[in-house]
Amino acid sequence: MHAGAHKKVYFHDDDFQAKWLAAITQSAGVLPIDPRDGDQVRIWYDNVMGRRITGYVVTKHGAWRCQAVYRNDNGEYVVAGTGSCGTPRKRADKLARALARFSEGPEFDGKSFSCGTLDGWDAHIEGIVGGKHFTFYASNTDGCEDLEIKQVDSWLDDIAGAWFKDDD
Repeated sequence: MHAGAHKKVYFHDDDFQAKWLAAITQSAGVLPIDPRDGDQVRIWYDNVMGRRITGYVVTKHGAWRCQAVYRNDNGEYVVAGTGSCGTPRKRADKLARALARFSEGPEFDGKSFSCGTLDGWDAHIEGIVGGKHFTFYASNTDGCEDLEIKQVDSWLDDIAGAWFKDDD
C-alpha cells in the first residue's frame, strides 16, 4: 500500500484528533476503519521530533507496520505527507497475545494517558472490538507509576508487539 495524502489539518479545529487520525490513515494508504472488517486495532506512533509516524495495524489475519511523514511548519496546521504499509506478519504467539488483549481497548475510549514527559512519542489509537469503535491518545506512557497508565503501556506493547520478531 502506498499513498500520498498531503492533507492539511488545523490545530484549532474542534475535531483535530479525529481529522488527524483520518489524515494519517489515508497517508499510509489504509482504508478507514469499518466494523464489517472485524476486530482490529491501529496504533499510530508519532516521533514528534522526527516528524515521522510509525503505525501498527493488527487483525486476526496478521500485523502490518506502516510509515508516514508529515510537516508542521508554522504551528497553525499539520500536513500529512506520503506513506505506505508493508506486508503482514503473522507470528502466531505474538498475534495470539495481542488478540487476547483486544477486549481491553474499549475501556480506554475517549481517554488521554501521559506521564507529562515532553518530546518522546505520542500515539493515536483507534480500534473496533466486538463492533464497538474506540479511540484514545497516549504519550510517553513508559515509566509511569499510575496503574491505569501501566496497563495502557503494557497493552500498547502487546498490540504493536504482534509485528516484531523475537530479536527486534
